[in-house]
Amino acid sequence: MKKLSLLFVFAAMFAFVACGPAAEKKAEEVKAETEEVIEQTEAEVDTLQQEVEEEVEAIEEKLEEEVTE
Repeated sequence: MKKLSLLFVFAAMFAFVACGPAAEKKAEEVKAETEEVIEQTEAEVDTLQQEVEEEVEAIEEKLEEEVTE
């Protein structure tokens, strides 16, 4: 019985050590993916903002032309 409990303790320690780095690696991958998604979203927002500004300028120019006529 004493040997069996020692075997269980050893197995538990082995399982704990074996699972530790994988969890850290998984967390790093999730963090990297999250940062990538944030960068892509920021780029899309910048692009949309630029398009909106261009459209606003075009509308303002059109309104100025109509007012001057």
